[in-house]
Amino acid sequence: MDRETLEANSKVHVHGKGAAELILSSCTRWVDIDGSICAMDLDKMNEFKKSIEDMAAISLRCVAFAYRICDLDEVPGKDKMDNWQLPDNELILLAIVGIKTIHSKNSTIAQHAIKH
Repeated sequence: MDRETLEANSKVHVHGKGAAELILSSCTRWVDIDGSICAMDLDKMNEFKKSIEDMAAISLRCVAFAYRICDLDEVPGKDKMDNWQLPDNELILLAIVGIKTIHSKNSTIAQHAIKH
């Protein structure tokens, strides 16, 4: 469906990901396990921060996923998308994940060879 066929009051979900601390600081709401959208209060913010700290303490790289609902007229067409500044406020937190980097035996050998 092209832009012209969408209604003027259409909404677009703009998704993003990034360093968990940065994304979290831009979130005003979060999605609960049952799919409910909840307000981000100080206690919940601190709970998420503690989770990030706990994951980082065991060498996990933390990434957060969030989205924002925008009116269609806030999102540029394909020809202007390259210069568009994605919204980074009033985000809705979807998830915080911890990613473990797994090194293969060959990469460990290569790293050792480079160091010596």
